[in-house]
Amino acid sequence: MSTLSSLINWGSSFVVNDLAPQLRTSPTRQVWISRLTTVVLFGLAAGLTVLYVDNMVSWFMYINNAMVIFLLPLAWLRFFWWRFNVWGELAAVLLTLPASWIVWFNLGFGDPGRHPFWQGLALLFGLAAVIQIGVTLLTPPESLETLKRFYARCRPPGCWGPVRAGVGRAAGEASVGRLICDAILGILACLGLVLATNATFARDWTTAALGAAAALALGLWVIARVVTAEPPVAREEVTCDRSISDCLPR
Repeated sequence: MSTLSSLINWGSSFVVNDLAPQLRTSPTRQVWISRLTTVVLFGLAAGLTVLYVDNMVSWFMYINNAMVIFLLPLAWLRFFWWRFNVWGELAAVLLTLPASWIVWFNLGFGDPGRHPFWQGLALLFGLAAVIQIGVTLLTPPESLETLKRFYARCRPPGCWGPVRAGVGRAAGEASVGRLICDAILGILACLGLVLATNATFARDWTTAALGAAAALALGLWVIARVVTAEPPVAREEVTCDRSISDCLPR
């Protein structure tokens, strides 16, 4: 249900914000258009399901894995790399359906009798990364002012050095290495929790206890690291009104 609601609401936001911005004459009108678009998209999806979907399991695996995996580089690059631009994002959105369809159905990677499940997903992820990074490098970057406004509002981690130099590091902003370490600990804590939950249903009490203990210990460790983190020293803002290439360190 979460995947379905996310995709339908995402489609509605595309219609209102990108495809038909002239319809946004007032906030009330915009809300009603969004609601109407959501209902129409849901009706179309339900109709296609009833008329064309025969094997629900294969379609479920395709939608929740093959189509999503092509968008994963987009979800990471837009927050972790300053150079990623709207053209790379547009390439990811437009090529998701044809690329995943070709790999999953035409090339047969969706058939577990021909290929292991992970091979199709790995191929899609690698193809998506190459396409999105390639399109981004072949097109101009976003303007420096746009990147500075985004960084000042969201403070994303990762490869934002040229933009961070113009905005300055905020008080309390953790280093990239510390954030990566916290992320790894959080992932391991979630893995322990999932393991404990599954083991409980299987009545494997030893595994459940070990998973719960690992989740609790790692979770408390992450919380302690976040609470006791020392704020870094704030840096002075460096202004630069030219192109971003002129602001790169020499």
